[in-house]
Amino acid sequence: KGSKENPPLLKKVMGGSATEEEKAKLAEYIRKMATLKPPEGDAASWKEKTHALVTAMEKNDLKALKTAANCKACHKVHK
Repeated sequence: KGSKENPPLLKKVMGGSATEEEKAKLAEYIRKMATLKPPEGDAASWKEKTHALVTAMEKNDLKALKTAANCKACHKVHK
């Protein structure tokens, strides 16, 4: 979570205001998350969701990132 003065990293990347360093940091976080086991739910679903995030970041595809970064959809089954 962030604040108005310091928005979340994902929001900055999707909004186009992130620096290259911030984009790299988010990509690193996403790649790391993809290697973890889900706290709850199906491992195949986790792999599918995190792979979509990794791919969107690698391709710098903001539309795909916005779709893949549906926090509620992921948290509903894995948190």
